[in-house]
Amino acid sequence: MARINAQAAKARIALEIRSVGPQAMEVVARAQLLERQQMDDAALYLATYENKLSDRVTAGRTAATPLAHDYVVLEWEGPSPSPGTPS
Repeated sequence: MARINAQAAKARIALEIRSVGPQAMEVVARAQLLERQQMDDAALYLATYENKLSDRVTAGRTAATPLAHDYVVLEWEGPSPSPGTPS
């Protein structure tokens, strides 16, 4: 992990949350590739996730045991087309 994290970023990514409602969120995402030759392999995805979810096991030897869940993906959007490429 440390070796991967030590590598220089290959893109600049900015997210702006414009509004948040009970059933929707408006987000603007901007991405800029730092190396043009990677344009063909690039794709932008946006995931919405939630932490601190829990449920209980209902059967078996661990019945009634609470299970904690973090980083649960609730929605997955993409790939978004890159500017200048056909959709």
